[in-house]
Amino acid sequence: MLDVRTLERASGERFETDRGIEHALRFFDKNPSTLHALASEPFLQEGKLRRDRLIARCVLNPEVYERTLLWIRPKEADVIQGRKNILLHHLKPGQQRLNDAFRQLDAEGKPKWVIILKARQQGFSTKTAARVYAKTATRWNERALIVGHDKANAAELLTMYQTFHQNLPAWIRPMTRADNRNELLFQNPSPKWRSFDPGLGGRISIETAQDTDAGAGYTVTLFHGSECARKGWANAPILMTTLDQAMPQPHVNPHTYKIIESTAQGQMGWFYDEWQASEKGQGPYMTLFVGFWEEPTYALDPVEWLGMTGLQIRSDLDEKERQLIAGCAARYHVAITDEQLAWRRWMIQNRTQRSWELFDQEYPWCPDVAFLSSGTVVFDLGGVAAALATCVEPKIKGSMQDITETTPEDWRKHAPKAMPLTQKDCGLRVYALPDPTARVVLVEDPSDGHADSDYQACHVWGFREAVPPEQMAVIESKIPLHHFVDQCFLLGKWYEEAGSSVLHIPETNYNGRFVTSRLLNHGAQVYMREDVLKVKNLLENTWGFLLTATNKPKARHALARIVEQRVWLFRDKRTVDQIRKYTVVYRPDGTIEYEGAPRGVRPEGNMQQARLKSYDDLVICAMIMAYFEMDVHSLIPESGIRPDESLDILMDRAVGRSWYDGRRALDPYREVRERLAREEEIN
Repeated sequence: MLDVRTLERASGERFETDRGIEHALRFFDKNPSTLHALASEPFLQEGKLRRDRLIARCVLNPEVYERTLLWIRPKEADVIQGRKNILLHHLKPGQQRLNDAFRQLDAEGKPKWVIILKARQQGFSTKTAARVYAKTATRWNERALIVGHDKANAAELLTMYQTFHQNLPAWIRPMTRADNRNELLFQNPSPKWRSFDPGLGGRISIETAQDTDAGAGYTVTLFHGSECARKGWANAPILMTTLDQAMPQPHVNPHTYKIIESTAQGQMGWFYDEWQASEKGQGPYMTLFVGFWEEPTYALDPVEWLGMTGLQIRSDLDEKERQLIAGCAARYHVAITDEQLAWRRWMIQNRTQRSWELFDQEYPWCPDVAFLSSGTVVFDLGGVAAALATCVEPKIKGSMQDITETTPEDWRKHAPKAMPLTQKDCGLRVYALPDPTARVVLVEDPSDGHADSDYQACHVWGFREAVPPEQMAVIESKIPLHHFVDQCFLLGKWYEEAGSSVLHIPETNYNGRFVTSRLLNHGAQVYMREDVLKVKNLLENTWGFLLTATNKPKARHALARIVEQRVWLFRDKRTVDQIRKYTVVYRPDGTIEYEGAPRGVRPEGNMQQARLKSYDDLVICAMIMAYFEMDVHSLIPESGIRPDESLDILMDRAVGRSWYDGRRALDPYREVRERLAREEEIN
C-alpha cells in the first residue's frame, strides 16, 4: 500500500492536503513521480477518503474531478424531493458521448475542439461547464472564456460555475480573488500575501456574443460558446476571429478546449456554416450530433398520456413518423419505441404549437432534419428533400471550351466554335446532353462579375412531351459580363445546333440592356414581354424579363407550387441548396422585411432575403423560369393544345418583330460603331 508519508520524507517536502490545491500542485510539480504513484492508488480506503490520492487523480483525470466533487442544481423532480444540489455523477447519453469525444481527441493528441448539434435539454452546457471548471481549478494559469447568446443565458452559465465553486470542499477549492457577475478569478485574495502565494492564476470570464472584443488582450485556453445558432451570435465571424487569435496554435498547445453547441436555428449564420464545413472535413471541429431518441427520459406511456395502445399508434403513423422510424433504423440502427412516439406526439400537441417543424427544430432525430425544419422557409420542405434526391453530378464542368476541346466526338459534334475567354473555368455545369426533342429555355441573371458582387447565374431547362421539365445545365460565375453573355449564348447554340428550339430570358433589372443587346447581336432568340406604359396606358413589347415588386411574389409562389408538387426534375445541388435556404424575415406586424438582398447587407424597406452569407441568384433564375412556365400554360386554349406545343406559341410571340430591328433598337453602341465604320472607309 502506498504511504504518502514515505513519499514526503523521500522528497523532503510535506504534502499537506489542508493547505489547498495550490500547495498540492507545487508539490506535484517538483515530484511528478509522486503524482502518478498517488493517482494509481484507490482514494477510498476502508470507507475513508484519502485526499492526497483524490487530488492526484483529479489533477491527472478531470473526469474524476467532475464526478466526485462537482455539484449541480437539480431538475424539477429532485427539487420536489427536497434536494438542494446533486452530484454530477451519472452522465446522460449525450454527456457521455461528449466525454468519449474528449478521450478520443486526447488519445490522438489533438485539441478538444467539438461542434455539437443537439436536441434540447441534453446537458451539454452542464458537461462542458464541468470540464472547463475542472481544468481551470486544477491547473496553473488556465484562462476560460464562456460566451452566451444573451445576458440571461450568460447569467445562467455563471450560476452553474458558482454552484460548482461554492459546493467544493474547502481543502480543494482554489483561492478566489473575484466571484462576481463577470468572472471567477483564482488568485490570492490578500494583497499582502499575493506576491508570495499568488494562487492558481486561472480565470473564468463570462461574456455575451454581442461583445465582439471578447477574448482580446489575453490568451484563452478553454472556450465554450452556448446556443451559437441564435440571433445573439449575428456577429459570430468577428467574435470568433478575435478568439482564434487569442487561442494558442494547436501544434503549440494541443490541450486547448473549444466547445460550440446549439440547437438548429435555420440554414444561416456562422454555426450553420461551421457545421456544414466540419461535416465535410473542411473545418477544425469534430462534429457531434445527439438526437432526441438518445435521451431515455424522452418517453411517455401511450396509454396514460394519449389513451392509445402501442398497437394503435403503430397503425396510425403519419409520413413524418414513418420517416423517423425508417431513418433511425437505417442510419443509426436504432428502433424507435412506442413510448418515444407517444412522447413525440404529446410534445407536438402541447409544447411546440402543434407544429412538427418546430418539434424537428428543437428535437431533431438527424442533422438534416434539424436544419431543414428550422427557420421560416418559403418552399415546402418535403418538396425540397425530393428535389435534392433527383440531383446528380455534372457530366461537364468548366466552360464551353471544355465541350469543344475535351469531350467525345458525339458530344461536341453540335458544339459551336468557342469565343476567346480569359478564364478557363466559367462555372458551367452540364447535366443533360442536347436532345432534338427538347425545347430549351435559358434564364440569365447577370451581375457585374466583380469579386464582391453577386454571382452571375444561368439556368437551362428542357421541355419534352410527356416528360417533366428537366434542369439540363447551369452557369454560376463571377467573370466579366460580356464573357458570361457569350457563354450563355454558346450554351444555347450548342442545344440549338442539335435541333432544339432555344429561347433566352435575361433578367433586365440591372445589366439587362447590355445582356439583351449582346444576345440579339449574336442572333439569339430573346423573350419579349408586354409592359403597360403608365403615361399612355398602352401595351408595349419589351425584351427580357423585368422582376418587379408586383411579379416577384407571383414568381416565388409559382416556384413554391412546383417544388411542393414535385413536377420538375432538378439536377443541380447548389440550386436546391439555395432554394432550401431561401427564407422570409418578418416584422412584428407580419409584413415582410427582407427579400433578395446582396450578401451581408440588410436593406431598409419591404424586402425578403436569402440567409446571410448566402446567395439567391440560382433561386431567382428558377423563379423566373417558374413564372415563364405559368405564362406558357396561360396561353393554352380550351381546344386542348398540348403544354409542350404552347411553348412554341410563346416563342413565336417572343420573337414577333424582326431580329434586325430588335438589334438596332436595343444596341447602345450602334451609332458609335457606324461612325467608326464610316471613318475607316474614308481612311
